[in-house]
Amino acid sequence: MNVKNSWVIATKDFEIFRKKKQILITLLIFPLILGIGFPFMLRGIFNDPSIKIEDIVTTINIFASIYIMLPSFIPPTLASYSIVGEKVENTLETLLATPTTDDELLFGKIIASFIPSISIVYLSSLFFMFLINTFSYSKLHYLFFPNWYMGIILLLMVPFITFISVEVNVLISSRSSDLRSATQLGVLSMFPFIGLFMLFRNDLMGINPLSLLSLALVLLLIAILLFIIIRSIFNREKILTKWA
Repeated sequence: MNVKNSWVIATKDFEIFRKKKQILITLLIFPLILGIGFPFMLRGIFNDPSIKIEDIVTTINIFASIYIMLPSFIPPTLASYSIVGEKVENTLETLLATPTTDDELLFGKIIASFIPSISIVYLSSLFFMFLINTFSYSKLHYLFFPNWYMGIILLLMVPFITFISVEVNVLISSRSSDLRSATQLGVLSMFPFIGLFMLFRNDLMGINPLSLLSLALVLLLIAILLFIIIRSIFNREKILTKWA
């Protein structure tokens, strides 16, 4: 697989996303509301002398766990557009006729949605961590972030979850006949990660480095397996015949 060919395909999609500013603005709103709004919601407990520091730490970690779920919220809009969007733009035949392998084509489409999606999540997390540190310092007397918990979430789990979500939505896009149905089906891909967030929120999984690293490894294996499955299912000739 030639990554340069994949990058050419991705840059073409970047240009389309750049022109559709309304989509990007819509995608930014919810993550930024979380990244900025949650710290302000927690501000009150930092000024309450009756609340124990241990409880504050637990509460912050629960809110930080939202970044396990958030990466699955963005790809349904971007990745669902990846293949079926080419039909809307009347560029599908040109895309599928390009001298690239199926691996290069799929990887390019995945990159095109992965980079904007993970960038938005990281931007939100920067606001979240900065404001939490600012509001909690007077109570904790140290900077809460960075820490191992958020580090594993942002550096391992967020990339893998984003990649998996993008893969699923690219597959949905290649099998859908219109953009609306692709987006609606893509929303369903969020539910497993919402469930994962609930496990952490209710402390049903031990919050420790080993459990998080083990989960990250499982997510990596799922991401690899999904790409293999998508590659075996994807057939550009069938897509051309279906949408001709």
